[in-house]
Amino acid sequence: MNPQKIFLCDVGDDDSIAAQAEELRKLEVKLDFVAHSVAYAEDPNLLVHSVYSFGSVIRSVKDLLTPRASTITLTFPGSQLAYPGYNIMGVAKSAFEAEVRYLGRELGAWNKTRVNAISAGPVRTLASRGVKGFVLFRQSVRETNMLGEDTSQMDVACEALCLLSDLSLHVTGQIRYVDCGNSAVWPGNLPE
Repeated sequence: MNPQKIFLCDVGDDDSIAAQAEELRKLEVKLDFVAHSVAYAEDPNLLVHSVYSFGSVIRSVKDLLTPRASTITLTFPGSQLAYPGYNIMGVAKSAFEAEVRYLGRELGAWNKTRVNAISAGPVRTLASRGVKGFVLFRQSVRETNMLGEDTSQMDVACEALCLLSDLSLHVTGQIRYVDCGNSAVWPGNLPE
């Protein structure tokens, strides 16, 4: 049985990221995947935590990534559409999605490491409870998406597993929508 180890890392601090990467090197760890899931919406560190941290973390462990490794992160459709109240986070997510594409190009050429993001519909989580108007937003999306259902945490987990597995060996630099088809329909109700 392999012992498990937990590392604490402040992804807004380059020294903390470098220290954790060095600790992994000392343990002679090789990484088949990296999953990045960070949410931070307070100024002045918004861009550092929401955009920069993904590339910083991945680049710090670049030499530890096995060939054809996979990296994933999370985004939100507010990067493409102006969602009420999302404001500067939408701008940050747009930059974040560009980082996915550029990092995908860099790591794909380096050792065929894949870089992708999952853009989920409104998922009921502890964090979403703090979003003003979330319940009405989720209901509206359910009423207008292609399946007439809610996106679940399990839906996002299944997509993550697919992207981390060999089932997606040639998928990189992509934003994968897991939103019951919401991103592909006109927002709001129109008569048929």
